[in-house]
Amino acid sequence: MSGSVTVVARSGMTLKNDGKEATKNTPWVPDPVTGYYRPENQAKELDPPSYLRNVVGAFRQRNANR
Repeated sequence: MSGSVTVVARSGMTLKNDGKEATKNTPWVPDPVTGYYRPENQAKELDPPSYLRNVVGAFRQRNANR
């Protein structure tokens, strides 16, 4: 178990990392919105209510023009 890391994702799925990925150097850059530093390859988190509002709004606009 030495050197292993256990991560619990939001979905509840457990992932194990044996430390091999930790050896990769990922540069940290400031986030343009918050200004806090984050890994460069980190995906932007989506706010589900905002995303749903945008998708439904686009769907309504598309159907209103028909």
